[in-house]
Amino acid sequence: VTDFLHKAFRVILWVIFSSLLLLIGLALSLQITGVQNWAVDKVAGYLNERTTFHTEIGKIQISWWDALSAEGIRIYDHRDSLMLAADRLQVDFAILSLISSTDPKLDVVRLEKGDLNLITHQGDSMININRWIGELSDVFGSSTPSTRESRFFISTLELRQSEFSISDLNATPVEEGFDYT
Repeated sequence: VTDFLHKAFRVILWVIFSSLLLLIGLALSLQITGVQNWAVDKVAGYLNERTTFHTEIGKIQISWWDALSAEGIRIYDHRDSLMLAADRLQVDFAILSLISSTDPKLDVVRLEKGDLNLITHQGDSMININRWIGELSDVFGSSTPSTRESRFFISTLELRQSEFSISDLNATPVEEGFDYT
């Protein structure tokens, strides 16, 4: 019996050690740019298959689980209009606020040399970014309803050398004054 317990204990330790080693290896491999870009290609393909939006990401770099930098971002909406383009997108976050919190939070989102076009297309009832967020919620959200509504926070949004537009193509044109649509 003692010999059996000794062997069982060694097997359990080996399984725990191997699992821990595998997790550390995966974490370290995600710090390699090639692995990150392979993962981004898979995520972009997944999004393009499951949403009406088209996403292109040139390359990405994750810096030790608290910052993400992406280059060559282009997102086209469900009507094939450019919703978001950026030479560079930087996101600073605390990984624990994304994993453990019911209300995830990004510290800073910085768009450099970008173009952000928020459009309510003719015949649509909502702006394109709201539709995109809804589709992302359908893809990544839980299938079981929550008792509490989750909220997503971005503490700071920076647009550097970027253009921003809001267009409501359902609105009637304003003849005089400022046309805010």
